[in-house]
Amino acid sequence: MRENKDLNPVKLAALLGMSVAELAQAVGSDAAVLQRESATISDLQSKLHPVAMLAHTLTQQLGSPESVRLWLRLPNAELDGLLPITFVLEGHAKDLEPLVRLSAEGVFS
Repeated sequence: MRENKDLNPVKLAALLGMSVAELAQAVGSDAAVLQRESATISDLQSKLHPVAMLAHTLTQQLGSPESVRLWLRLPNAELDGLLPITFVLEGHAKDLEPLVRLSAEGVFS
């Protein structure tokens, strides 16, 4: 994973199949702020980091951005049928890390 200073909110939103407004909601920011060049400020980057780490890990595990977007939008039995994207939008991307890690280890199919 690249350093936080390199995170591009617009590209991250596109990777996840989200609008910039949805990503802004997920990180507790404003869409206009995410679209400015000043989006590289460290406070914002630290908010983007958990979402970026999730995107990076899922892309490595699933092999493509399309598969990541699909995984985020399908009901997940380990989440009681909830959509993983719901956790991201509510600012809880980091809460998905254990599920993603266990899935990678083959605990869940």
